[in-house]
Amino acid sequence: MKLFLYLIQGRKKNVLKYSYLQNDHSDLIALTFDEAIEEKELRSIENIFFPRSTWAEGRNKQLALAKKIETKYLYYIFIDDDVEFIKGNFCVFEQKLLDNKPAIGVPLLTVIKNSNRYNKKLAIQHPIALDAQVQAFHYKVIDESIVMPLETKFDKLSWWYSCEINHFLILSFYKDFVMQFNDIVVDNIGHYWNVETNVSNDANSSYLGGISAAGLEQIRSFIEEKYGKQPKLKNSLFHDSKYPKSNYDSKDEIHQFIHNLNKGKIKKCIKLIMVYMKSLLNRYPNSLIINEKNVKSFDSTTI
Repeated sequence: MKLFLYLIQGRKKNVLKYSYLQNDHSDLIALTFDEAIEEKELRSIENIFFPRSTWAEGRNKQLALAKKIETKYLYYIFIDDDVEFIKGNFCVFEQKLLDNKPAIGVPLLTVIKNSNRYNKKLAIQHPIALDAQVQAFHYKVIDESIVMPLETKFDKLSWWYSCEINHFLILSFYKDFVMQFNDIVVDNIGHYWNVETNVSNDANSSYLGGISAAGLEQIRSFIEEKYGKQPKLKNSLFHDSKYPKSNYDSKDEIHQFIHNLNKGKIKKCIKLIMVYMKSLLNRYPNSLIINEKNVKSFDSTTI
């Protein structure tokens, strides 16, 4: 068994930057949707050309190949081509995986960090929100085929729905065995879509984004039809609407209160206080709240 298999997909010019991940302790499978990569350009297990494939289709294509090759790996690490380490690197990430052995391991993404959806006091935590830019799956998770392969059924509505399904299944089926390494920070630097239309500006890409209430209801129904009744984990896809969702940006609420108070907007101040009191009185069931401190290694005793 080899330690790591990196599965990277995206634009050719970006994917080529990852040649160093094909080495003595890790292998590489590359996939591009815009231009083919020749064997002489990138040494890897295989360079797949899958024109105008969706994000989920691309990862699934790589996974299918990974399952066919003779070599097995401890961790299968899926990466978008446009990520950049702000803090840490792949070597540090690999060591964290080896030292802690999560079922699924992820770095801290700036989109999570900037919205305060993480615990600043913890070096390692159970994530309360997920992003799929970098995901490391233990081989047993890959073998169980719950969170991977990805669901492509809703790609024609939006690519984001395959992510929503993936994220919830991770929290539902592998709760307590998912680790987010807060001292490794990764950013996404290559968004190529129109923020108003959620369609790509790149003619080679079939990207389609966006989320709707109706779409989310469809994927909730899909998940429960396939996997049965799901836990209503707080702030998740199945959050119980009887309770308010958490606002992680508490500073923003304080700033709003002070701003309204200074402007003499007493009614708005009272409304903010009432919302806060309601959240205190109407508490979410503890069993359905993800404990950020509760992380366990995913070893043979968990299967």
